[in-house]
Amino acid sequence: MVIQPWLAFLFYLLVASSFFLVRTSTQGFISLDCGPPSNTTYTDNSTRILYTSDYDYISLAESKLYTVSSNLITPSLPRQYRTIRSFPNGTRNCYTFNAVEGQRYLIRAGFMYGNYDGLNSAQPNNPLQFDLYVDANYWMTLDIIDESSIDQPEVLTVALANFLSVCLVNTGSGTPFISLLELRTLNSSMYKFANATHSLSLQFRLSLGPKTGQIIRYPYDPYDLSWLTFSGSPIWTQLSTNLSINTSASFGAPSVVLQTAATPINSTALEIMIQEDDSSTKVFIVFYFAELVKLNASQLREFNIYFNGKNVYGPYSPSYLSSDAIYTTDFLTGIHNYSFLFNATENSTLPPLLNAIEVYSGMFLTEPLTERNEGNLANCPIKYLYSLRST
Repeated sequence: MVIQPWLAFLFYLLVASSFFLVRTSTQGFISLDCGPPSNTTYTDNSTRILYTSDYDYISLAESKLYTVSSNLITPSLPRQYRTIRSFPNGTRNCYTFNAVEGQRYLIRAGFMYGNYDGLNSAQPNNPLQFDLYVDANYWMTLDIIDESSIDQPEVLTVALANFLSVCLVNTGSGTPFISLLELRTLNSSMYKFANATHSLSLQFRLSLGPKTGQIIRYPYDPYDLSWLTFSGSPIWTQLSTNLSINTSASFGAPSVVLQTAATPINSTALEIMIQEDDSSTKVFIVFYFAELVKLNASQLREFNIYFNGKNVYGPYSPSYLSSDAIYTTDFLTGIHNYSFLFNATENSTLPPLLNAIEVYSGMFLTEPLTERNEGNLANCPIKYLYSLRST
């Protein structure tokens, strides 16, 4: 491992030592469709996950139900985005769930404005804005600029008490609303970089190699992480296998994500560029590698990893049908452009490959929790509880 002193970070290799624990049920999942009638229960056609109405888990006095504009309801629009719950009353409205203190969870929220109020409130020059919080800590600001775009932020977080809250906060730039809310209990060994001091807010999660634009979720990912497929640059080609990949229990890429990879055409280098508008953003990155080709004795795939021109890891050779995760052991920050170059060594007979990548920004937990009997996080008006079970 090579230290970059001006950014004070390390790259670390985690080798898969056992097959990933595969869950064959949705135990530990909570899936709320926000806004439909109280008795709504259905199984999603794509994921086969059971969704229920959020009706019993919110304060009816503080919220209103709407259906999105009828011209936007098409067969391709997921059912969860056809209704919404808005919060015109109160500054802060929260969904609160029972949790296991110290347990790590994935939270995913979904938002599609759909011109539900007929006011055309979401415009590029005048976005609809409101804030999201996890417990008492700021998560992100939503900027909604049109009626049909879907925003689906995710965060990996640790429960600091026996409850976990997701809050919508009115900042004066539009009425907060929500389309869906999902919580997933993660295995205790996963994503330990998310801890009691900071959470990981997803920027993107890519499976490299398949046709661009497909989504891989449960049941192919047993913990229902959402992977966007990306075929990459025209100067890349794809590798694939139908054989299972031995995966790491410490990060989330399942076998189906790792069964494809990108590799450069007529080149010995593959480059990934990440741009940050705000140089103060603290970035956490995970790269996944697995050799998909059974190499003969004369073949070698070996490469070094360069960060902004500096060699930070290698030489490295992916293992056949077994995944490795190479990740930053501290946040990267202080610059706008992050360039990662995977460059073949002189001894290598094959170009580098890359199977998948995750990029997160740090969400720092700066505010203490409020006792549940003191009003549930700054007097959130929504106080209904739903039980989460750990795995």
